[in-house]
Amino acid sequence: MRELVLKYKKKPFEIDPLTESELKLLLEQAKIFMDGNYYPAVLCAIRTGMRIGEMQALKWSDVDFDNRQIEVMRSYRKGRMTDTKNHKRRRVDMTLHLTETLKALRTSQKRDSLKKGCPVSEFVFAGTRDALLNRITFKNALNRCTKNAGLCRIRIHSLSHSYATIRLMRGHNVGDVSYQLGHSSIKITYDVYAHWIPGQFKSEVDELDTIHPNAPHTHPRTTVPQNL
Repeated sequence: MRELVLKYKKKPFEIDPLTESELKLLLEQAKIFMDGNYYPAVLCAIRTGMRIGEMQALKWSDVDFDNRQIEVMRSYRKGRMTDTKNHKRRRVDMTLHLTETLKALRTSQKRDSLKKGCPVSEFVFAGTRDALLNRITFKNALNRCTKNAGLCRIRIHSLSHSYATIRLMRGHNVGDVSYQLGHSSIKITYDVYAHWIPGQFKSEVDELDTIHPNAPHTHPRTTVPQNL
């Protein structure tokens, strides 16, 4: 008796990034929603491509303000601290605005801790009630901000996708984008974002028009070297 084998077609991976103008609207709403409490986290996701678990696990000791870099070395998943998704550490670059925003957040946390008489949290995006940024409350805040901005509801990871697609559409180095995202290989980046990479080699293709129609068809590798 032959075994019954069921074959399922793998659904294509779809992403739903925001455009640059949509991200601007989102950030404007995040800055005023709940006194801007979630603005630094939203900005960090958009400007670095970090995953929500990586931001939850981010500590101040991981932030290098002098070199404007963040060392991503852990993630928070399923209620516990773990390695990053590909089990590798990486350093992501911070924009000038993100750097200044996190500096201001650090100062605000110190000021609040002095008022409450408690130590400053070691986590960058400490929650108001929890030690860590709460994924559900962050998602709810993101939903409110997108609604107030007149945008469609998005997933949290869409912020990372938006970072990647904007950089690639601007012609940034694919290898660097892949590294900043923490992909285990550049192939993953190409598989996910290939159709977001513009035709940046048109100038090279256009050079084909400069080939003279009557040029010899000898291939370089078939040319017989002359005797010396």
